[in-house]
Amino acid sequence: MPGLIDNHWHTMLIRPTQAQAFGDVGYNNLTAGAEATDTLMRGFTTVRDLGGPAFGLKSAIDEGIVKGPASIHPAP
Repeated sequence: MPGLIDNHWHTMLIRPTQAQAFGDVGYNNLTAGAEATDTLMRGFTTVRDLGGPAFGLKSAIDEGIVKGPASIHPAP
């Protein structure tokens, strides 16, 4: 069912383990993109990131580089 909203989503910390989260930034960006695509496929079209570095992922989704929720709202 498309159109779901997730108000508590973590861009960078969904897939990696704690050890991976503090490792290679490139790896973390790729897993964040894959998770964004999976989140969209689960029906979430709007998400609100709570404190993660979501601006790069948002730009990639907006430019069509990565498929993901059309609306990502990074927390200030």
